[in-house]
Amino acid sequence: MKKSTKIRIAVGVAVIAAAIALAIAFDGILTGSHTQMWQRAIYIVGIIGTGVGALFSMLVGWKGYLFIYAFFALLMFPRLLPKPWNGVVTAAMFGALFIWSAIYRSKKAKAVEAKTEDSEPEVELTEEEQRLEEKMRPLTLVVNVWNSKRYQLVCRNKELIAYHICSDFKGTDEALLQSGEEYRQPGAEDIVIPVDSIISVRVRELNGPFKGQAVIKTKGKKYRFSQIMTDETAAFDTFWKDLAPGKTALVPLKSKTAAAAEEPEEVEPQPESRRIKVFRVLKVCFGVYLGLVNLPWFFIDVPYKLFSILSIAALPVLLIAYICFPKELTILEDKENKGKVSLLSLMMFSSLLPALRSLLDFNFTAYGRLSLLIGIVFAVLVVLMLVSTKEWRRRKVSVVMLVLFLLFYSVGAVSQTNYDFDKSVPTEQQAVVIDKRTSRTSKGAQSYYVELLLFKGGDMSIRVSFEQYIGLSEGDAVTVYSFDGAFGIPYVFID
Repeated sequence: MKKSTKIRIAVGVAVIAAAIALAIAFDGILTGSHTQMWQRAIYIVGIIGTGVGALFSMLVGWKGYLFIYAFFALLMFPRLLPKPWNGVVTAAMFGALFIWSAIYRSKKAKAVEAKTEDSEPEVELTEEEQRLEEKMRPLTLVVNVWNSKRYQLVCRNKELIAYHICSDFKGTDEALLQSGEEYRQPGAEDIVIPVDSIISVRVRELNGPFKGQAVIKTKGKKYRFSQIMTDETAAFDTFWKDLAPGKTALVPLKSKTAAAAEEPEEVEPQPESRRIKVFRVLKVCFGVYLGLVNLPWFFIDVPYKLFSILSIAALPVLLIAYICFPKELTILEDKENKGKVSLLSLMMFSSLLPALRSLLDFNFTAYGRLSLLIGIVFAVLVVLMLVSTKEWRRRKVSVVMLVLFLLFYSVGAVSQTNYDFDKSVPTEQQAVVIDKRTSRTSKGAQSYYVELLLFKGGDMSIRVSFEQYIGLSEGDAVTVYSFDGAFGIPYVFID
């Protein structure tokens, strides 16, 4: 592991520890039914967001903080506004997201179309520069280590141009390959590096799926390109020596002892055909299991705790199988791991459904402690999966999907187990209904709430079912049952 990576992980762990300490210190001060929404927003964005951002920063660097802060802030901002502006702003945010997505796809399509039509304008070159470009004209295909996209490298007009030829999900588009005298104008998907801006080039010989890797350091940025054509190692080395003479260093393959100290190059494991057939059958069976458990749990009066445990037990089974059988199981299936069994749909449903049921069923009164435990479970699961699996090292998109699934699952698992294993004796309070209200999301889902005035003092807002909402009227007396929760996360029901 690189020194910079170790430092990033150490800082991330320290920030997570600090966020946990702050969450404990301000639990009950910025959380609870007695607090204002702006106080809860500070707690969620400032403290919980810092902890989750630190976790993401260990994967993607400081940009992880920006992404999480922006995500949490956008979620909380509409809730700070009064009615009906909260609904208007929410609709506007989703509308802006849809428009941005449409514009992005349109621009990307135009950029791809322009790749095959536009040619690059000529620049006046000296005889030496023309001779060098002629020498470096042979096809050089590489893969960008950072985004797993493939490029064709061309030295043209005193610039190193990496023409994008395919993504991680698609094969090489031969129409985008450049050859002959005409070169298209670089587009949004291409990378342009002025030769004069190159500070150094370090070409390493590797013992893995790629035989060579070039690390290009420029003024303010670093690029990593790995060689695809494994039988052209000499040409790959020569390309960089001719591109930046005097700035290129060739690093030969190290001995096994020295190579062990370096970050190993991961080799894509080959699946076994017999196991593939078995896992495809098991995938169908597991999907049937999820349907038989979750559909009755949502729509039929069944033993709640039993079906809750059966539902939250699904994802751990999938994660254990994913860890134990990396050659046969994957999160996202593509051409590089063709034949593997994808767990995407199973992981999605087994993580989302318990979380959704928890949001519908429970009225928690200590969101600070709930958020803290969710964060701890989430962090432990993410670290465990990153240490135990290797696919995310080859395909960054898989770690994004995995992190999202684990986040949703942590919400459902903590909430459900806090109820399923709760042995506390409920306390009763008498209250009177003073108001009723509904809340509708941007997608049309409606929630029902009653405002209660407690006889012992104070008020409380509780989400209820549609049947309870219809059956209750202002002035009705109700009994509020308060439970401590298995993890000390109190919740209430009314009767």
